[in-house]
Amino acid sequence: MPVDHTSNAKPTFNNRENEEVKTEDGRTVWLSRSCAVVAYVCLFNLEDKRWYTLLGKRGTGVPDAQGHWGLTCGYLDWDENLHQAMLREVWEECGLDLTTLSQSEQFLWSGNPCLERESKEETPWSISDLPKVGKQNISFHYSILFGWRGQPLPSLSIENAAPNEVEQLAWVPIEEAVTMDLAFNHATRLKQMCEERAKPMRLVETNCS
Repeated sequence: MPVDHTSNAKPTFNNRENEEVKTEDGRTVWLSRSCAVVAYVCLFNLEDKRWYTLLGKRGTGVPDAQGHWGLTCGYLDWDENLHQAMLREVWEECGLDLTTLSQSEQFLWSGNPCLERESKEETPWSISDLPKVGKQNISFHYSILFGWRGQPLPSLSIENAAPNEVEQLAWVPIEEAVTMDLAFNHATRLKQMCEERAKPMRLVETNCS
């Protein structure tokens, strides 16, 4: 039976309209949901056959989750795409240039396009857009998986970060990281990433052994 599209019934939506704000210089700014990137930078260490993930301890210069360890994350800036934002955040917060990582003698193998010599766009493995109380960010999650020959692990630095943004950096075994009280829901999401990206992780292990 054909559907009657002429009904006067109106669909119901749960949205709240974006707030319009007028600035002192006469511009109109819309307060809308922000785009954020989260980087799961993980390496398989051939020396001890373990997976490690890159974590940072949030400093006093960030607005929330101060003192908690967490994955590299941040907001999309003007004039950049999501892939570029992910690369920038890893560089700023951790001092790690993913685009040149493969040039190290310690680097073994990865299936991630952004680790190739001519860096290509990376695709998020997951997108979170469910509205939550507070910031309601739309988060794009990137898994960067690669193999490493042994010690030392890739060097890290907070010298490019904003003042007091990051206190410490560390490569943490994934099985330990998922048990930590990480910022936001990062421990749960890291465990989910390992489950959903199990095949690419095994591929890295196979190509490094």
